[in-house]
Amino acid sequence: MRRKARNIFFKITAVFLTALIIIILADAKISPKIKDIAESKANNMANNIVDEAVSQTLAEENIHYSDLVQINRDNNGKICSVTSDIVLINKLKSKITNKIIQRFMNMEKQRLDIPVGSLIGSEFTAGKGPEIHIDLSLEGSANAEIGNIVCHIVSLAFG
Repeated sequence: MRRKARNIFFKITAVFLTALIIIILADAKISPKIKDIAESKANNMANNIVDEAVSQTLAEENIHYSDLVQINRDNNGKICSVTSDIVLINKLKSKITNKIIQRFMNMEKQRLDIPVGSLIGSEFTAGKGPEIHIDLSLEGSANAEIGNIVCHIVSLAFG
């Protein structure tokens, strides 16, 4: 009787350990793919938030390029300098950054559905099969930088 109980215990332990090893190996293969898909979705969401914040702020403030940059010309109409309204640019930076932070804070978790076939790594199974549901939330910080790039072209004429 003891021998039979010992055999049953051994078999149950072997099945449990085998299942555990399979789960660990599957998780090691699938987790990076889930992370990549989630990061891609999160980047798209963040880009949309930034685009909307910039567009909304520029529309609310009725800001145009000519409000931010003054192009100075000489008597012949050639550009001699370009000056930026740094105060206005910093005001815009602050408003845009605050809008981005507010949208991140107010954002609800997004549901991400990933078909199991997409996790296998085969093009044949991509997008197929039952879906794994993941709740995705964005976390991070916002930092706005506005660059002022002026292009100078120097040309040489040979005669």
